[in-house]
Amino acid sequence: MRLKPCLPVVSPSLIEFAKILLELRQSRHEADYNILQKPTKTEAKTAVDDASRAFSLWLTIKGTAEERVFLLAVLMDERLGKKGR
Repeated sequence: MRLKPCLPVVSPSLIEFAKILLELRQSRHEADYNILQKPTKTEAKTAVDDASRAFSLWLTIKGTAEERVFLLAVLMDERLGKKGR
């Protein structure tokens, strides 16, 4: 049995959104747990600008099949990840 891909093509908007999301998550992790590094105002402004860009990108994806597949993948990753812990 051959499975069809959920999405034949992933848009550049979704790819950029996902990259920004991962970068923001890493920045937050650093800010929360690396007590030796204090974020600068420039880094904080960059994070806010990145979050704003991600939100704008999400609005271009909202209501599409990409949105549904992406949200399902995030949900499943969370659920599957918790089972392995």
